[in-house]
Amino acid sequence: MKNYVVLLLILALAGCATVFRGTQQEVTVRTDPDNARIFVDGRLVGSGVASFNVKKTNGNNLPTIRVEEEGYKPQSFQLQNSFDNIALINLTFVYSWTTDFLTGAMFEYAPNSYMIQLIKDQEVGFTEQQRMQQFVLSNAENIKRDIARGGGEYTVALQTYKSDFDVKTLSNDVVKDLLAAIEPWDFYTSLLAL
Repeated sequence: MKNYVVLLLILALAGCATVFRGTQQEVTVRTDPDNARIFVDGRLVGSGVASFNVKKTNGNNLPTIRVEEEGYKPQSFQLQNSFDNIALINLTFVYSWTTDFLTGAMFEYAPNSYMIQLIKDQEVGFTEQQRMQQFVLSNAENIKRDIARGGGEYTVALQTYKSDFDVKTLSNDVVKDLLAAIEPWDFYTSLLAL
């Protein structure tokens, strides 16, 4: 009986998000140019494409990503976190909420995949192709939802960048392939191939 009480106490004090999702999360960064260096809080984590684990936080000291390459303007941004719904399981244990909050496990980084496109030092802004890439990567889920519905405001906006795109002329196989793309980058490259 004593073992059951100890086990129940451990489960009550351990946060659900801490147990199920952990206190770290994998984040992926892709860059253009593909040899740009990727830093997290000043520490080099890779070049071109890097997947790395970052410690979750409760909103304080969010990790800063910096991408740089010789001849390009560097870009920096802080990861953004949001509430992780798995923490709702803790509704019965106040102490579990405290554990999840203090470890940062009740939050998740969203999005967890980024495409960073650097601008050359002498360039003033993005090219039309780069603007399309930014639009698609930022709105991939909304565009996919519009494709599944047969059209919508995001597919209309996409036509601003890709004038030959018409969701009503896509075959079922093409729609299926576009909707199957999990990562925004894969979705973007599939759109370019059309």
